[in-house]
Amino acid sequence: MDERYPIGEFRFDGDLKEELAAGWIKEIETLPSLLKNAVKDLTDEQLDTPYRNGGWTLRQVVHHIADASMNSYIRFKLAVLFRLLCLAWKPSSGAYHDFSQK
Repeated sequence: MDERYPIGEFRFDGDLKEELAAGWIKEIETLPSLLKNAVKDLTDEQLDTPYRNGGWTLRQVVHHIADASMNSYIRFKLAVLFRLLCLAWKPSSGAYHDFSQK
């Protein structure tokens, strides 16, 4: 086993169907409460134990999951916002002045 991937490397060998994506979304939705329940009774010593030599501690993994999830959420919201702005923007509406035109 490669210690960098204790549960194995991600592999997807299939067709992306709506039901599969809905299942992944549900997993993302339920992860925070599952994670909170999993670590709520752990001691500081347990939280500060690395899962392998030179690896992150459980505390670091939990914080990484939260940081990565928030960054992903923000990026998706920005992508949607930028797409909406691009669809709504009309250059002829006078939103800017084109100094090259007289």
